[in-house]
Amino acid sequence: MYGILIEASEITVGVADLRGRLLRTSHEDWSVENGPDATMQRVKEHMESLAAQEPTPRPWGIGVGVPGPVDVTTARLVSPPIMPGWDGFSARAWLREHFDAPVWVDNDVNLMAIGEWTSGPGPRADDMLFIKLGTGIGSAVISRGRLLRGQRGAAGDIGHIHVTDSANAVCRCGLVGCLEAVAGGWSLLAEATLRSEESPVFRRAIAERGQITLGDIGAAARDGDPLVRELVESRATAVGDVAANLVNFANPGQLVIGGGVLRTGEDFLEVISDVIRRRGTRLATDGLVIRAASLNQQEGVVGAVLLAAENLFAPAALAQWVETGTPLGHSAALQLRPAAYV
Repeated sequence: MYGILIEASEITVGVADLRGRLLRTSHEDWSVENGPDATMQRVKEHMESLAAQEPTPRPWGIGVGVPGPVDVTTARLVSPPIMPGWDGFSARAWLREHFDAPVWVDNDVNLMAIGEWTSGPGPRADDMLFIKLGTGIGSAVISRGRLLRGQRGAAGDIGHIHVTDSANAVCRCGLVGCLEAVAGGWSLLAEATLRSEESPVFRRAIAERGQITLGDIGAAARDGDPLVRELVESRATAVGDVAANLVNFANPGQLVIGGGVLRTGEDFLEVISDVIRRRGTRLATDGLVIRAASLNQQEGVVGAVLLAAENLFAPAALAQWVETGTPLGHSAALQLRPAAYV
């Protein structure tokens, strides 16, 4: 089985055994703004490279995570703010055409939460809130062991919660005042670039490459750069305010922070934790575990594999192919069935 995670600035593809354990992965820095056709072609090349090392090169099932809203009834992207040209695109249809395998698609943060909840360190809480802080911001809630998706799959989109009336906080979704416009990675890059003269690391990056990357911000954070400390603390406080409200509302046993923000060091997590402890109710915060994601940035790929496995081995799906001993050749029948979401 294959798990695919398409992010704003990278692609990761993994191949797993039938128990959902990753065997090999392939990774590439890649901008999702290159569009769906070019991106999916790169995904295909990664899959083919991994398949060449497998005794059974054809995939039994494919799980895909994408950084945008996915309508769970159609598996199509719906107005993804950071994915120009992807609105209405079906990664399922594209992959089915090229691999003749059943494909299941979900939002990337949902799959990160599934991967972390299933394979992260124990003891495992029945209720978990996962917040991804990267180029964008998103979240997922697992309640009593099941992912909360909402009516059509829009649950957890906290990046577009309104947090300020400042006219300067224009979000990529077209609205003003979204959390992502205040605290997302792209807004962090924008402010770091605007104030680059205040940081030796940023001045050097601008001189050498003409731009600042999130990697530069991580390096500056590790060096104790005062500007980065200021930028990170303000964003962590904004995220912490929203997270405290979510903790009060959902009362998770664990709050897990994932995404590229972890590369800036521990300060972000510490500020978020402090805000939640101060603003959360005692009943909601007593015993709450707040921690970083634990799967070395692989939780989304793990979750994608688990999504495929859940559907491939669901009782109704097994009835379609178990007598032949393989799902190969049964993808059309399997895809016609409603998805069995984790």
